[in-house]
Amino acid sequence: MMTVTMATLACLPLPAWCASIEQGNFDIRRASVGQFAGILEVAVTESGQAGVVIEGEDRVLDGFRLQQVDGELQIRAPQVDGAVSVITGDIRGNGEVTINGRRYGPDDPLPEPTRITLTLVRGTALDILDLTGEARIGDLAAPLHVGLRSGTVTAGRIGDADIRIDGGGQVEIAAIDGNARLDIPGSGSIRVTGGTIGELVVGIGGAGSIDVMAPAASATGSIRGAGTVLLGNVATTPRIEAGMAGRVMVRGGR
Repeated sequence: MMTVTMATLACLPLPAWCASIEQGNFDIRRASVGQFAGILEVAVTESGQAGVVIEGEDRVLDGFRLQQVDGELQIRAPQVDGAVSVITGDIRGNGEVTINGRRYGPDDPLPEPTRITLTLVRGTALDILDLTGEARIGDLAAPLHVGLRSGTVTAGRIGDADIRIDGGGQVEIAAIDGNARLDIPGSGSIRVTGGTIGELVVGIGGAGSIDVMAPAASATGSIRGAGTVLLGNVATTPRIEAGMAGRVMVRGGR
């Protein structure tokens, strides 16, 4: 195990209260980001080594922990008690607003969301756990695991997929080449535009929609709440149990 010592640097392009952590030269096969609230950008390169830049308030950066363990870069955000607010614009108007227990007046600058910019070599697997906010992911061509509390996730071409929306949110994936497990215990939507899927497993426990346009070898799962599953071409007859409030529709195949 290698523990990474973090250096705090000036963050000139952002407001004066902002600082940054920058680390690089990670030779890894997998990266994981845990319990993060903010904006995550994942850039993909063809060669080189992984790197990470974290930008935010000093008090937030102090709680981040990075370590490399057996070919995996682990990024853990500080634990936040209670509700989490991720601010991406001025929602105050001419009055006041309270964000995470702090009141901001008309002349006070609103807090910027914490940002992580993660650079990975194509083929590096990625786990994103307990995300609140927004993630934008390039063409990993590798397994992707997402646990979304609330917010939005967009991704390019990936390998195996394990996607779960616990609170509410939207996930859009350009292509999945591999097996896929798509689960919405809470509410929200998952949309897959292309790729080639082997085993597809879907589940909706609350209210949500799963739309998979990519062809799949098989499709199984269940809809226990008021949800909709819309499938493209499936090579075998889908075996998805649906209650009275659930709907399963297939565009082509069996």
